[in-house]
Amino acid sequence: MKNKKKIIIIASIVVFILAIISTIILVAKTNKKENITKDEINSLYIAEKLEYEINTEVKNTELLDSEKNEKEGFIIITEEENLDTSKLGENTYKFEYKDKTEQERQQEVVYNIVDTTKPEIEVEENISITIGEDFDINKYTKVSDNSNEELEITVEGEYDINKVGEYTI
Repeated sequence: MKNKKKIIIIASIVVFILAIISTIILVAKTNKKENITKDEINSLYIAEKLEYEINTEVKNTELLDSEKNEKEGFIIITEEENLDTSKLGENTYKFEYKDKTEQERQQEVVYNIVDTTKPEIEVEENISITIGEDFDINKYTKVSDNSNEELEITVEGEYDINKVGEYTI
């Protein structure tokens, strides 16, 4: 009978210890938080849209989620200004701000400049030239593009300025 009591007491202790360990694990999982660094907590909130058309007017403040930053107590020190949207591809802009503890910080934001607008090309429908006359396509066309890059017009197709005929170019 003594052995039976010992076994019951030991089993009760083991069950009690297992219950405590299970509770600790459950609480730890419930309260588990991501490992967030101090810098991440004090980082500015960035806007969702960070892609802009080339040569458009975009303010630096459009890179930020101003509402969230204000709500979190961030103070943007950098003055509002236009971004450089003249270069295609990734660009970087650096903000200076004060975090929640009023510590001055800097943060870079990467934004992308794209050109999704096709050039506008106007061509005379029918072009006539005199036999032997030099043919310069630029005299008969007008091209414009929002990229402000100098566009070169090239002629594809075969033609002979010394031979009468109709040519599709």
